[in-house]
Amino acid sequence: MAGNSKDVQTTTDEDSSDIGLESAVGLRIRSLRLRQQLRIKELAEKTGISPAMLSKVENGLAAPSLSTLKSLADVFSVSVASLFRDAEPRSDVSFVRAGEGVRISRQGPAINHEFRLLGHSNNPRVDMRPYQVELKKKSDVYSHYQDSGVWFVHMQAGEMDFRCGSEVFRLRPGDSLMYDAYSPNGPEKLLKVPVRYLCIRADARSHN
Repeated sequence: MAGNSKDVQTTTDEDSSDIGLESAVGLRIRSLRLRQQLRIKELAEKTGISPAMLSKVENGLAAPSLSTLKSLADVFSVSVASLFRDAEPRSDVSFVRAGEGVRISRQGPAINHEFRLLGHSNNPRVDMRPYQVELKKKSDVYSHYQDSGVWFVHMQAGEMDFRCGSEVFRLRPGDSLMYDAYSPNGPEKLLKVPVRYLCIRADARSHN
């Protein structure tokens, strides 16, 4: 039943070491509730937990029992373990030495170049991929590439015209460009080769 003392433990001074954990779990529950566009009252009706208690849980003022977490997880169609996803400290580091990285080759009618994936992140929210790109021939252009997310380009060597939708930007060493990749984009004209630039892609990671 809602508000049953066995379903939840209220935080006390003796539990202060667990406040970080409770806050993280509460934020995760609130995020899932808002994602499903549920009001606290509606979530209470689905779980049998009182709105007041749900509010305490979401604000990190109460530690839900395992049975309460199971009820919430069932409503959100996630695992109980996933409710603790943001509670564990992260140390996600990717180190790549100069000249290393995963080499990827792209070839096509007018494309024949290589670029290196410089890092990888397991962040559950953001899909971020840094690349080192080198174009060696003036024919290595691809100005109508389309993708999702936001891209950042930092020019390191050479000179090129880079298309972003209906605009074209001339990039020289030291220049930077950030743009939405939904519109056609990419190197349109290589003026001085080899062209070398750092390219970083950032996008929201999809969740099943």
